[in-house]
Amino acid sequence: MTALRAAIARHPRAALLLLLSMAAFVIRAPQFGNPVIQIDEQFYLLVGDRMLHGTLPYVDIWDRKPIGLFAIFAACRLLGGDGIMQYQIVATLFVGLTAYGVARLANRIASESAAALAGLVYIAFLSANGGDGGQAPVFYNLLVVASAASVARSFDARAAAKRGFGHGCAAMILMGIAIQVKYSVIFEGAFFGLAMIVDVRRHGQRVATILGSASVWILLAVVPTIGVAAFYAYLGHEQAFLFANFESVFQRPSVMGDELRARLLRILWQTAPIVSVAGAGCLHLVRNTPQAHRNVGRFFAGWAVVAVFALLVFGTYHDHYALPILAPCALAGSVVYDRRLILRSRMRPTGLYLGVAVLVAGLLIAANTIVRNRHNRGDGSAARAIAAYVKPRLTGCVFVFSGDPILYHFTDSCLPTAYAFTTFLSESREASSLGVDQVTELKRVMDAKPSLVISRSPASFPEASPAAWAYIEPILQRDYRVAMTRQVGNKVQVVYQRRAVANPH
Repeated sequence: MTALRAAIARHPRAALLLLLSMAAFVIRAPQFGNPVIQIDEQFYLLVGDRMLHGTLPYVDIWDRKPIGLFAIFAACRLLGGDGIMQYQIVATLFVGLTAYGVARLANRIASESAAALAGLVYIAFLSANGGDGGQAPVFYNLLVVASAASVARSFDARAAAKRGFGHGCAAMILMGIAIQVKYSVIFEGAFFGLAMIVDVRRHGQRVATILGSASVWILLAVVPTIGVAAFYAYLGHEQAFLFANFESVFQRPSVMGDELRARLLRILWQTAPIVSVAGAGCLHLVRNTPQAHRNVGRFFAGWAVVAVFALLVFGTYHDHYALPILAPCALAGSVVYDRRLILRSRMRPTGLYLGVAVLVAGLLIAANTIVRNRHNRGDGSAARAIAAYVKPRLTGCVFVFSGDPILYHFTDSCLPTAYAFTTFLSESREASSLGVDQVTELKRVMDAKPSLVISRSPASFPEASPAAWAYIEPILQRDYRVAMTRQVGNKVQVVYQRRAVANPH
């Protein structure tokens, strides 16, 4: 024990990284190997795998996400296996590194104990809000935290060695890469840039110098996106890129009514402990941060506010849309966990006790979320059983009309449509934003007479597209037979096999 304490004392940063990485693996382990954690990451893995075989996103397989996200999953496929454990382990490494980055930033404004606790809180609430697999923020949060660290260093450097411009460049390069993982990062990127411009002005830089720095920073932030757009233009697919990445986003209708309220309440419930403490932390950072750390403290508080604003603006409100707010909220809350913040006499540890309570709350919410999701979506065993049945019976492509897109991956099937994300052709919310008519595309797919079709049953669920289901159900009843049914979570998946056509001779 003495030797361990000595090693920690000699290498505190390495010990902190090891602690947070181990915590990430322990907290996330219950979902390792589960291929149906979220429908989104099933699709990301499918696209990443097909990219390695020449499939071009937005042209051969359609989605709205930036290409950087698919590139991460393509890289995971290079690690072997079927990609499930591989992407989940890579995601967990990202989580550990992000938590470490949060803790290092927190140590600027709070004690080492409070900073470590902030890192643990981040990990717990990630799994509490649908981040227990490979959702986009699980990866890009690391880039945003690293960018925030560069912004904070630019504040230090500008007052000391005048290297703030270089740190600002690093921050915007990282943010530019993050934007190519998910475009919603642009709100935080804009705030980071404005924070650096304000700091430059505060230190008396000339207007011409400020404009020059800002122009370079903006250019660096948009270069990755411009590069991808240029690549697609070179291939002659610039319109496909622009429509998928930008135009279609504004054609997708927002969630309304009871569903909207239910989603907002779920996010509120699953983030309440971390956000409420972060709110108190933001007030402290704005009002009471010592002069030496005031700029950094206010920057951290502003980051948390902007991240919450970005969550509210996007309006879809799935629980994993809260994942981007967790790093800045854990960071802002660290000052509340710091024993030096709460009463200075006999109750010095009160802040850390509160931090432990927030951590425990996060773990309990995470456990509840994982149990609920495994009940609703399954643990992957049913999906693997369906794939095992389908694969040896395939002639041509299987068509997964309404179900798990991972079935394309497990069966090594060709894709009968570019709209392989299984809600695109089966749910009403997608109908106006695809650039094609749902029923027209369905007709094209079914005219090819796929040997096997997979669909959920019954069709009466709130998101179902009436026109799409009205078209496909009579075809399934007339030309197909039920070959297999399997309970997948709280839904029933049906495998339909095309009936043999009698030979007229």
